[in-house]
Amino acid sequence: MNKPENEPLKLFSYFGIDLATLIGGPAAGAIAMWENLNILGQKSLGKTILLGGVLLQLGLFGYLISLPEEHLDQIPTFLIPILSSVLVHLVAYVLMNRELEFHKAAGSPKKSNWRAAGLGLLTGLATFLLFFLILFAGDLMSTNTQLNDFYEQFEQNETEALDFYRRLEIDNDQVLSEFVKVVYLPKWEENLRLIQKARRKNSDYPELLEELKILEIYVNKRIEIGGIFLEGVVNGEDYFPAMDYAHAQLDSLRNANNR
Repeated sequence: MNKPENEPLKLFSYFGIDLATLIGGPAAGAIAMWENLNILGQKSLGKTILLGGVLLQLGLFGYLISLPEEHLDQIPTFLIPILSSVLVHLVAYVLMNRELEFHKAAGSPKKSNWRAAGLGLLTGLATFLLFFLILFAGDLMSTNTQLNDFYEQFEQNETEALDFYRRLEIDNDQVLSEFVKVVYLPKWEENLRLIQKARRKNSDYPELLEELKILEIYVNKRIEIGGIFLEGVVNGEDYFPAMDYAHAQLDSLRNANNR
C-alpha cells in the first residue's frame, strides 16, 4: 500500500545522526544523512555523502591499525568517536540545517533514536569484522612469508656448513679446522638465532614450535660435531668415533621425527 501524499516525512534528527556516528563511526552518520537526503529528494548528494563517509571510516580505521602499539596507546579512546561526531554534525548542519529546523518546528515525527543506535551498532560491527578479516589474512600472509624466508636462509646456511663433509675427504686437518671456525660453526650458530627469532614471532602456533624445537636439537648436534672435530685436532686424537656416535644420534632424531 502506498503512503498517503500528505503523510509527514520522518528524518533523523541531529541527535540521531550524532548518536549513529558516536557508536558506529562516520560511515554510520553518513548512512543516516543519506537516508535523510533521499527523503528530501537529494539522492545524488546523498550518494556522495555515503561514499565519503565509508571512505573516511575505512581510511581512519586503516590508519589506526597501522600505528605502532605505543603510539596507539597515546590516543584517548574517546577522542576519535567525538571528533567523528563533531565532523559529521557540521556536515549535516551545512547540508540540511534548514530542512531539519523546519521539520522540527512543524512538529513532524522523527526517526527513532533507537534506530539510529542500531544503525551505528551494525555499521561498527560490519567495519570491525571487515578489518578483522583483513588483519587475519594479512597476518597469515606475513607469517607464511616470514617462514619461507626462515627456511630459505636456514637451508642456505646448512648447505654451506655441510660442505664440511666434502672437505673432510680432501683437506688436511689444519685447513679444515679453519673452515670449521670461519664457516661451519658460524653458519650453524646463525641458524640457532634464526630459530630463536622464529619462535618469538610464532608463539601462537604449537605445531610450528614443536618443529622448531626439533630443528634446534638438530642444529646443536651439528655444532657438537664441529666441536668434536676441533677438539680432536687440537689433542691429536682420532675424532671419527665420537663423530660417528653423534651422527648416529642425528639418524635417531630423523627416524623419530619421520614416524
